Amino acid sequence: MKKIELIGPPGSGKTTLVKNIAGITDKDNNNIVSLNELYIKELIRGKRLFKTMPKKFVRRYHHHFIAKEYQEFMTTCFTDYGRSMEEMIGFLTKMDKNDRYYTVKVLNEDMFKWYIVSRFGMQERAAVICDEHFTHRIGRIFKYSDEKDYENDLKRYFDLLGWPDTVIHLDISAQEAYERMEKRKQGLPLSYESKTKEEALAQLERSRRSSEYLRTHLEAAGVKTYRIESTSNNTDTVQKLREELTEEFTAAPSCSV
Repeated sequence: MKKIELIGPPGSGKTTLVKNIAGITDKDNNNIVSLNELYIKELIRGKRLFKTMPKKFVRRYHHHFIAKEYQEFMTTCFTDYGRSMEEMIGFLTKMDKNDRYYTVKVLNEDMFKWYIVSRFGMQERAAVICDEHFTHRIGRIFKYSDEKDYENDLKRYFDLLGWPDTVIHLDISAQEAYERMEKRKQGLPLSYESKTKEEALAQLERSRRSSEYLRTHLEAAGVKTYRIESTSNNTDTVQKLREELTEEFTAAPSCSV
């Protein structure tokens, strides 16, 4: 099973692009599927209780009902993932306590989702696409790394958590990203709510530059990358990208996780 990951600042359209590429349907013949949707689908398949609930409810409250699966995950994968998280301490100790707590939380959730998806024999799928996963999370590492250490830190990080097969970089100006976030139904992300507009724009610009550096680094390391200007994220661009990805992952042999 191959993994496609998206990078780009908040508001660049990652979630929308995943929906457009994966189709987010219940069709079993979809060659490229969304990690989050596949994860929810497998939970519903494995739990009779979830089968009676609307998907929106499952997405929002699933973490209250998966104690058994999470225990199995920790028991089965504790050695490997525990070692990875122990190695991550070098990164985590540089963070303030709020960033450290959130980073550990989302990395654990990412690991658990990948475990659930791979556990149910989804290797026959050509590719899974993720709008926020290990590659996206590295933006938090950048915040606390010296620029001279970027290359070594990136290699250590991906050696620990796994390299993506393909990365799609959505580029967008800080100003446009901020305007998009303001228009969202849920408003600005929590990490931006307490910032002034100038502070938020500065953080978005740092995120944009980090994403650009990350894409060029991964490309140099042999990872297949695509760059899309978020303003050109239209039907024709998405269709062309989807066709290229489908062709790429249809031809590629599936690998075990």
